[in-house]
Amino acid sequence: MARWEFSIELDRQKKLPLYRQITAAITDDIRRGRLRPGDALPGTRTLARTLGVQRMTVVAAFDDLVAEGWIVTRAARGAVVSLQLPDPPRQKAAARRAGAVTSMPERTLFELSPSPPGEMPYDVPPGALLFAPNRPDTRLIPRDLIGRAYRRAIRNGGDQLLGYGRPQGHERLRVAIAAMLSATRGIAATADNVCITRGSQMGLALLARAILKPGDVVAVEELGYRPALEVFKSQGARVVAIPVDSEGLQIDALASLASREQVRAVHITPHHQFPTTVTLSAARRLRLLDLARQERFAIIEEDYDHEFHYDGAPVLPLASADR
Repeated sequence: MARWEFSIELDRQKKLPLYRQITAAITDDIRRGRLRPGDALPGTRTLARTLGVQRMTVVAAFDDLVAEGWIVTRAARGAVVSLQLPDPPRQKAAARRAGAVTSMPERTLFELSPSPPGEMPYDVPPGALLFAPNRPDTRLIPRDLIGRAYRRAIRNGGDQLLGYGRPQGHERLRVAIAAMLSATRGIAATADNVCITRGSQMGLALLARAILKPGDVVAVEELGYRPALEVFKSQGARVVAIPVDSEGLQIDALASLASREQVRAVHITPHHQFPTTVTLSAARRLRLLDLARQERFAIIEEDYDHEFHYDGAPVLPLASADR
């Protein structure tokens, strides 16, 4: 708390002395968890200047807090919230009488949509193996090089870089990514075709908002990438699973679905099918592009882990062959 302006609302129209208002405000903050055991309080001079009162007013308030056991003062450390607070039941009873809450509520008073199951960070015990997808070995990241690049960029252009930029991303970054896509993915992209997002989930969410409306049919792989399914469902789409075999997505099954219903989009991971890692065969790639052209549905292609492969060259994305 000491690094931020310590906010206490004082009412000078009340008959209650200001030092008692400060005492009541700090004890209330301790009861409801805003101030926790061990938290440092501002110095008396700093707090008096912030609140616009005499220093002795704050000193009187701190004296009361020390006497009641809420805070302790130590040489060269100032005042901190006591690690030995009064009996918790008495605190809760006092808080109820004062109309305060003892902590942030666990639930809202209004209904929220249930959160879909998602990946959470893992605490891996030493020596254990983590069988989790898409977890790069962060030990290989050149941290020093990246750190120097960040420092140089902020030093040279911090005023602009630390403010808001274009929503589609920095122009030079988009130009560089477009050049990389052209060289390594065979995609004739320009900066106008590139949008920078915080990750694949943000990209999927933007796509879903742009092309889907409630009731639209989205075909997905079975098994497939569950977080993508949840994005489509949250937009109101109806998700239909299409089987996958040793050649990837079964295009015949997709064509059968498209003959019965209007398919709005298909989500696919053709390079490394998630999670089987099978690659969509060349014949099926061409058939999928033809089917999308005939039925006029969008292909949402996730070319994740493009650089990771065991032998041969990476397979180019579907977008590279889309005419």
